[in-house]
Amino acid sequence: MMRRKLILGLMLCSVGCSSASKEDQKSIADEKRRPRSTTRPGPFIDKPEDFALPSDQDPLETISVRVSAGDEASPFAPRYSPPGKRLELKPISVSESLGIDGLEAEILLGWPIEKQKPIKLLVTRPASEEAYNKLFIDANCNGVFDEEPILAKGSESRGNTWSNFLATIKATYLTDEPFTEDYPVAFWIAVASKAERPEFIRVSRRGFKSGEVIIGEQKATLILSDSNNDAVYEGGDWWELRAADKTDKGEGSRKVGDFQWFGETAYKLILNDATGNSGRLERVELGKTREQDELDRDPYGADKRAAKAEKPVEFRQDAEDAITDAAAMHKRCFIKFETTWCGPCKTMAQYVFTAKEVVEASQEIVCVKVDGDEKGDLANRFAVKAYPTGILLAADGTEISRFVGYQKVVEMSRFLKQTPKSGE
Repeated sequence: MMRRKLILGLMLCSVGCSSASKEDQKSIADEKRRPRSTTRPGPFIDKPEDFALPSDQDPLETISVRVSAGDEASPFAPRYSPPGKRLELKPISVSESLGIDGLEAEILLGWPIEKQKPIKLLVTRPASEEAYNKLFIDANCNGVFDEEPILAKGSESRGNTWSNFLATIKATYLTDEPFTEDYPVAFWIAVASKAERPEFIRVSRRGFKSGEVIIGEQKATLILSDSNNDAVYEGGDWWELRAADKTDKGEGSRKVGDFQWFGETAYKLILNDATGNSGRLERVELGKTREQDELDRDPYGADKRAAKAEKPVEFRQDAEDAITDAAAMHKRCFIKFETTWCGPCKTMAQYVFTAKEVVEASQEIVCVKVDGDEKGDLANRFAVKAYPTGILLAADGTEISRFVGYQKVVEMSRFLKQTPKSGE
């Protein structure tokens, strides 16, 4: 078997907003120690149930497709990855030559997943007060770890210690003629202190598949990527079509089973099997234009079309002064917690806090915005666990209501109109 290609470096991710660095925010969205966002930004367009295609519709055109491992340096490489999958770590005795405080985990890759042998992982560190910095992999699933470890790229970010490992492991496909494929992944550990023993290690795929397709007289690139880190390609994974000369991020991925547009024509991707290496494109008639489809799907469509105010909501910068002034003026106070890397926060600033309806609802309120990274003490004081978080206070400082995550124009307007309950 070809020797695995091991790559050392930082893991680059693009899953919603969390309190990690911008590079890590997507992949650690469920990190319990960190505030996290309820919304994952990116080019994904989920298929609502009412967009399901008629099952009895015959394809108007069928085009065979083949894909293979894509080059991570390619301009067609997806700039997004799935949320990290948690793999439980268990203590294991190890030789001192490997390190100390050994922890073992297992991962299953390939098809059928229930027949796969677990690929064992081992992480160690040089001393009990040091961070975990070595990852060994049982690449052959024979109980023997590779002699050469993958060394961690360590970092300190917002109070946590990170150990990031990049590797390429093998996914096995038990077809009529079994074979293996390289599956590039990122592993990482995050702990509050170096001496802490982590309970789990996370993994997320880095690779993708791509292939050239001829549609009419045009060349297109089909891109297929795994959405749940199991190396099984099926409904729910991500795919997109791009003109061969279009090397920007494209129109965005949709789920396998949903349709994609190429020009003004819609196509479905039908995979031949779970290896994802071959399939066909089927042209379908939707009874709607591309423009209408995109309007129907846009989760921010209503907010974009909402009437705009001459000026956006006026936010102050000092929360303590704002709370004090609100009390003196017998007014409510709205505190908006955000961060510089929070996608939903930026989207609300663009579409929600510029809406006439929201601006009008804020007129009798003292509004202030707080950067949760810069003002961590204030975020802790108000028990902020995710961004954006909005808190509405009565004049006496008691909490009336709060929200977490993106709020639409109508929701934000309704939120700001709340008043203290009678007797409070």
